[in-house]
Amino acid sequence: MIVDASSAESITDQPGRRLLLLSTSASLTVTWTCHDPGQEGTDLHVHRVHTDAFYVLDGELTVPIGPTGDPRTLGAGTYAAVPPGVAHAFVNDSDAPVSFLNLHAPDGGFVDFLRGLREGRITDWDSFPPPADGGRPVSDVLVVADGAAALADVGVTVLDAGRDTLRLELR
Repeated sequence: MIVDASSAESITDQPGRRLLLLSTSASLTVTWTCHDPGQEGTDLHVHRVHTDAFYVLDGELTVPIGPTGDPRTLGAGTYAAVPPGVAHAFVNDSDAPVSFLNLHAPDGGFVDFLRGLREGRITDWDSFPPPADGGRPVSDVLVVADGAAALADVGVTVLDAGRDTLRLELR
């Protein structure tokens, strides 16, 4: 299936911050996020049942990882998969815009959470504060500098990516 961002469902589209739902299913949700410099993402959190993955299309994304939120900078083409139990967050700490895909496998209630945010309601989902013991070790996070193959392994191929355009093939 080919997914074109021009027909995607918008969660937010405001100056400096854009988030579109590209694909939603119980097994995999894919979003496209664009953040201007300094845009906050999430606070440090863990998921108990799903993997949260990032694939940077353009720019640099900072992903704080572990109980102390040690920053890891992901450049364009980098794929990072954060398994359940590893504390993480994301933010654009750079001085340039960043665009990235965010994959939740399985969905874990992420789509309902995003739609709830858009509609001004709180929805419970698979997101929790880091546990007292710090959670799983940072070494469990997979980071691949040339991440196109890792992205394809989960059934996603980027066909075209630009500042305002994105086309994916989902298998």
